[in-house]
Amino acid sequence: MRYVALLFFLLVSDGWAQGPQVSYYYNPSTELSWAQCYVYQQGGSHEKIPFLPVVGRDHSPLGTLNYTKDVNINGTVVFAGDGIADGDQWNSYSGRRLDYTRGPIDIARKIVMFCYDFPDSVETRLGKTFPVERRIATAAAHDAAAVILFSHQRQYPFLYLDYPTDSVTRPIPVITVTETSAAAILESAGMDTHELLEQWQKSQHPPESQVLISRLHLWIEGTFQSVQTKYFSLHARKEEFSRRDMQSIARVNQKAQRFVRKLFNGVPLQTERLFIVYFRDYDSKVFYTHHWGKGFATNASIFNVHEGGVPSFGLAVHENTHLLWGTNSTSFLDEGVAMYAQAMATDRNSNDRKTLQLMKSNKLYPLQEMMKFQIGIPGTQTDVGYPAAGSFVRFLIDRYGLKSFHDVFLLESRPENEIKGNDSWEKVYHKPVPQLEAEWHQYLLKRSRDK
Repeated sequence: MRYVALLFFLLVSDGWAQGPQVSYYYNPSTELSWAQCYVYQQGGSHEKIPFLPVVGRDHSPLGTLNYTKDVNINGTVVFAGDGIADGDQWNSYSGRRLDYTRGPIDIARKIVMFCYDFPDSVETRLGKTFPVERRIATAAAHDAAAVILFSHQRQYPFLYLDYPTDSVTRPIPVITVTETSAAAILESAGMDTHELLEQWQKSQHPPESQVLISRLHLWIEGTFQSVQTKYFSLHARKEEFSRRDMQSIARVNQKAQRFVRKLFNGVPLQTERLFIVYFRDYDSKVFYTHHWGKGFATNASIFNVHEGGVPSFGLAVHENTHLLWGTNSTSFLDEGVAMYAQAMATDRNSNDRKTLQLMKSNKLYPLQEMMKFQIGIPGTQTDVGYPAAGSFVRFLIDRYGLKSFHDVFLLESRPENEIKGNDSWEKVYHKPVPQLEAEWHQYLLKRSRDK
């Protein structure tokens, strides 16, 4: 699966939208056992600030160093307007200090808060060359302890970001809050947020940055327990899984890896040590990874939900297949090979049965159309795509062999401009897709008659 484009939608199990809506995490009544944020005064008052972490390319909250470090930040808040600091054109790190003097603001070991999308003249002029990732990296370069982002455009920010690849800044934690919560932080320091936003809109110019009298405490559990094996590193929250649970999950994944390697013996598979994270339920998985669904695979990582009992062998096979093959081909073939492996591990004919039912009820789409499906997006493409892709892959492997399928899998991973005029299917099978589709349908009908 091409996970960057589909980050918020891809699922690898039956059903969809598993896990709370984003608004759930921003509800002030929601209590999380693994994360807290409060704005407070030295006199003892405090107010809860609902938030979500910004998740990086390793699918862990920024600042947790891929599930190896807790976030525990306590410091003064600096409101930095729009967070842009671009030479002489605009500098969010100059403004009012705590002693009421004006000039450069020292943000070292402080928590920087800014709005990353307010539609003013500075955003129009500099926003594209100074995207939010660069603004975060700039705060980190100024030695900020953490960054708080809020949006004027989105009611519930849900960000997947990372530092620029050439950035040398420290990996500091970054969270998002609603505009309402940002207002609560500002108002805790005596600022009139309504007037500030109104003037910002009217002047089309960011307000003066300033150091607030308020302090903020941010805590996220980020140090997960781990089990190390030859082929993968397994991680989970201690509060969600006992050591015995972890050993059981590790055994299932070891068994799944052995099964997948044996099933696809003869083609080169991933040799890199895999990174696997398990969650007890969907609420923590959405919080930490920003992904809905029971399972999720990227190029070298797996993120699964295990609700208790015996860990799902089929799900482990599915996700390990994604990683061992690499999630670089089309969505149809990525999911097809994983669904094929899952069926071979659990119910060999499940994909064929479902596909035949779809075909007989005239609900099966033309193959060329399904090959463009983004499987995982809630709806018909997923409902039909999962079993159909698994069934088609089984047909190709049964009829033409594993090596040919591996060849077409790799060829279909090419950029579209390379595929044009150099059709993968003609190159490997010497047949057009409609002919392969007709053979596949006959294969399914024959199998159903032979039972």
